[in-house]
Amino acid sequence: MIPAYARPAHRRLRQKLAEMQEWNETCSLNRIVQGDQSLGIITSGISFMHVREVAPQARVLKLGFTNPLPMKRIAQFVKGVSRCVVIEEGDPYLVEAIRAAGIPVEGKADMYRFGELDVPRVRRILNNDLSPEPAKPPGKPPQLCDACQYRLVFEGLRKKDCIVAGDIGCYTLGVLQAVRGH
Repeated sequence: MIPAYARPAHRRLRQKLAEMQEWNETCSLNRIVQGDQSLGIITSGISFMHVREVAPQARVLKLGFTNPLPMKRIAQFVKGVSRCVVIEEGDPYLVEAIRAAGIPVEGKADMYRFGELDVPRVRRILNNDLSPEPAKPPGKPPQLCDACQYRLVFEGLRKKDCIVAGDIGCYTLGVLQAVRGH
């Protein structure tokens, strides 16, 4: 975009982001699950289900709209609990943004950045457990379901030496040796 168009477009973008953030402060996509004020948890996505299983008594702020973050709502939530922990998958996007806004929250240790969160891992995070995690038992390689109709499709495409592009679901499994049946 040329500068003559970029400058006004950037101003419009900044205005839209400000409007989105203001809307996000009260939108129904972010909700509070009432609970004991001794423990507050901020989370989003599937981590919410793990949190509810591990700490059903906790007060939880479930974020359904995370960019831009509803910082006023987050600050109000944190003020209403004794301890506040952010539970999130992967890199600490939420915890770093919240801390950058001057809101004191706990995050997970670096050792929990890698791999998926599950109920035992969330329990360990909430208990500040930094001991080595038990080794996971070896699993079988992922494969398409036995009755999957895509098995024939992938085999036909393979015979034609086609390149198949897709997402990380069944289409990716189509390239694995286990799917080929060889």
